[in-house]
Amino acid sequence: MRHASAFVLGAVALAACDAPRPDQPQLWTLFDVQQLYADGAPDAIATDAGLPGGVPLSSMLDPNAPHTALTIAPGWAEGYPVGYATTEVWTRFDEVWAQPVYIPVSGWSGGMPQNQSPKPIFSVGPNSLFYSPYWQMIYVEVPDGRAKSAREILDGKYPLHPSRGWMAALTPQDVGLGAPPAMPTPGTPAMGTGWLDGASIPFVKFPAASVGIGADAVVEEVPIFHFVFVKDDGTWAAPAIPTVLGTGPLYSNTLPPTDAAGVPTGAYSAYWRVYVVVVPFTARVFAPPGSPTAQALQDVPSVAATMYGDILSTATEAELNERYGRVVLDESKARVDRAPDLSVPPATEEADELMLVSRWLEKARHVRCEHAIGVAASQLPPVSDYARVRVD
Repeated sequence: MRHASAFVLGAVALAACDAPRPDQPQLWTLFDVQQLYADGAPDAIATDAGLPGGVPLSSMLDPNAPHTALTIAPGWAEGYPVGYATTEVWTRFDEVWAQPVYIPVSGWSGGMPQNQSPKPIFSVGPNSLFYSPYWQMIYVEVPDGRAKSAREILDGKYPLHPSRGWMAALTPQDVGLGAPPAMPTPGTPAMGTGWLDGASIPFVKFPAASVGIGADAVVEEVPIFHFVFVKDDGTWAAPAIPTVLGTGPLYSNTLPPTDAAGVPTGAYSAYWRVYVVVVPFTARVFAPPGSPTAQALQDVPSVAATMYGDILSTATEAELNERYGRVVLDESKARVDRAPDLSVPPATEEADELMLVSRWLEKARHVRCEHAIGVAASQLPPVSDYARVRVD
């Protein structure tokens, strides 16, 4: 089952393709990241799972003390600038599972729940490797507050009504959303409080986040692409530039669902598996001198574009913000300053040059290596405006 979202929380699993896999899978949650900050631990996790440099702690929680705000990272979804948050990271998990979450209701009438409780009852906590922020919603006919654990629900033999998938990440008491989306929509994430084993626990919910749940409660996955550049010494660098979010299984050429106006939406799986895109030496990035993107490219400064035309003097700040981090395979053929034509089929040479859309990356076969890290990330609404407003 699937559902649409304006803010898509996703989990990505990374695995090295040229190194033997350790036997032990590992999961990091917001609880773990906050503790790592408190312990003064290294600033990245999953450093041995294939993504150069691993997953920075700052990509999950604000690096500034007290580390309580979710980080919003930039990305591209079908050519549109988006922001997304990461709440979980898995390494060496071949699959991730949805778990039951029970929603107390006063009754059931006409196939619909009555008087739904705002406090869900979670069945698995963050200390378990079976935990994920993906839940199979099950309405349970029980007076609100009578049951506060999954065990009480099952032992009470209350009537159950399975429903759709849902995404909600359990959080430490002091973690929140930080700055809210510029233009809230019904799919905007929000904080809430539920029950876990009889104790109160906070969560951040993504009501419209897409969760595809298949056989045996396995969460369906789609790729998220990280650009990797080869340094002068032959090693790889994965600078903090916008990623590209896929819309379906790798090489499936899946088109994204659209809204009533025909605009692509985030209504596809919220679980992301990380792939790296090793770009050729001709690739260039929209990173004018002094820009945040230029700073991110300090380990590979030669990949910054040079053919900007007159856009640096004529574009507004918002227009520049929408271009930072664009990657082209060869700027002599497709300049990074031009507006993307999202109607261009991915079979054309022009489309292949501008690396904003997952299907274009897949067609060009620039995806080199599957990895074993998993992350939870969510797209912020509105897709076409959020990044612009966020950066200003």
